Amino acid sequence: MEIKVPPIPDAFPELLRPLTEKQLARLAQDDAAGGAMVASIGSVASMASLLDRLRATNLREATGTLRREAELSRLHTEVTELQQMLRDGAARHRARVDELSKRHSATPAACLQQLQSRSDEAKKASDGLANALLHRASTANDAKEMLALLAKYQSSRMQYHTLAATEKALSPQPPRR
Repeated sequence: MEIKVPPIPDAFPELLRPLTEKQLARLAQDDAAGGAMVASIGSVASMASLLDRLRATNLREATGTLRREAELSRLHTEVTELQQMLRDGAARHRARVDELSKRHSATPAACLQQLQSRSDEAKKASDGLANALLHRASTANDAKEMLALLAKYQSSRMQYHTLAATEKALSPQPPRR
């Protein structure tokens, strides 16, 4: 809204010229009469109208803002909670990435260590199956059960030898003399 303020005159000769000395003295002494005469001036009336419109506009804007205050407060609370959830989620994500990075580090030494561990586990499993197979061989009556146990042992032993051979191939080789 563009407000055009009228210029303020330096003198008011057109207002005061037709007045008598008695009327001028009355205006100077009586504030109410002086105020009524000033209010009758066109530029003063337009300035008062402008001031009233400005006050009404400000009142409407302030009332609208106050009406939206509860909603804005609720939205502020909601945004604050969402920001906190986002920070918490980001922190959990960073922690998970760090955990996975440590667990799945791709250094040769870490890979070799994991391979050695799996090789040891496979050896223990195949040794356990070998003992079970020897124990059953002396007491078993069922040939199908023995064949199933033998197949399981062979598979376990093959896994162990594959892991052990891979471990040996990847282990640092001592220098040849």
